[in-house]
Formats: sequence, C-alpha cells, structure tokens
Amino acid sequence: MDTTKLKKAIDTLKASGVAHSDSLYFTEEIDSKLREAIEKWYAPIPQNEEILLFTNKIGKSFFGYFRTGICITNAALYCRLQADTFLSSLTLNRSRKIIPLTEINTISIGEHDHCYGTSYEGHQLIINGKVVGLIRMGTSIEYDEDMINELTEIFNALNK
Repeated sequence: MDTTKLKKAIDTLKASGVAHSDSLYFTEEIDSKLREAIEKWYAPIPQNEEILLFTNKIGKSFFGYFRTGICITNAALYCRLQADTFLSSLTLNRSRKIIPLTEINTISIGEHDHCYGTSYEGHQLIINGKVVGLIRMGTSIEYDEDMINELTEIFNALNK
C-alpha cells in the first residue's frame, strides 16, 4: 500500500463532502490521549510512525465489546479482529495483527457477519483477497453506514 496514495485518498474524501462518521478518525483528530489508548489496545506504535486513520475510539466502547477495528500508520496496519465464524458471537476473543503496508496490495470491507444470533459483530476485513477477520463498523448496536462508505471510498482509491 502506497502511503502517498492513502493520504491523497483521505484528502479527497474529506473534500468530497461525504457524511463523516464520528467513529472514524484521521491524523488531525488523534491527540496524545487517543494515541496512548490505541497503543495500549493494538500495539506500541513507534514514535516515527504517523497515524493516518483509526476506527472506533476505544473510550466509547462498552466493556471493551466494540474494541475491534483498524489503525493505519504510514508504515503498517494495526488491527484487532474478531474471528469470522458462525460461533464468533459467543466469544470475546480478539486477535491482534500488525501487517506492514508493503505487504498489502488490496484492502476492502466485505459482508457483515454471519454469526449465530442477531447481534452485530462486524464486517469482514479483506486484505489481498483474503478475509482476515471481522471489524466493527462504529460503536453502537448497529453498524455505522457513514463509516463503511468512507472506508470503502478510501480503499477503492487505493485498489486502483
């Protein structure tokens, strides 16, 4: 993934007037307190890495339940994911992944979960054509359509 292309896609999105989700954060919206929370939940991020995009502010979660999401810096994608299985809704297991941007050729948001029950667990995060897990789109009981639209627009620009 090219960081210059990513920054341009983010800038284009901001200028487009698309509705902005309050669960999606860009560089200028990430203060030191939020960065500290991101590092605690995802992984220590080297100080020389700039956070470009972050989903689902950790402080808004209910008992950590919504703590899946992604953080993209100028060097890597940090994520905390729920497994994409039928029984995922019955567990609170979250996996952490750090993927260098140099290893990401394509990225997209897929279908919402197909887990047991009626609660919303997340949407598929697809990297290089492979589902790597579920990320929650927003911090409420239902998914955040604005966030999905924004990420889709950014990722589509990157995949061209």
